[in-house]
Amino acid sequence: MLCAVQQVLDCEADNCERTSAAEAQVPPFVRIDVQKRLLSSIDGARTSPIAQTNRTNGRLMLQGMQDQRTWGMVINEKTGGMWATIGEDDGAIVVSGACVVP
Repeated sequence: MLCAVQQVLDCEADNCERTSAAEAQVPPFVRIDVQKRLLSSIDGARTSPIAQTNRTNGRLMLQGMQDQRTWGMVINEKTGGMWATIGEDDGAIVVSGACVVP
């Protein structure tokens, strides 16, 4: 599955600001391999293991942890709509996008 990041919010304390994927250090495209349990950038330079997966009511839900961060993602399997959060001890990054199965 291939996902494109469309919008990024960088949140700290009680404030969220729209930013770019580059400024938030989020890859603009992410490849998801559920069978291999791996999330990766297109070039494979950045990877994160998928610790948990669940499919419920047409939604694919993924979770993982890496480098003192936790992340979660929900993908609507019918529309391809995607929402993800990356949590740190001082804030979070919220990402929306779209996914396709190539």
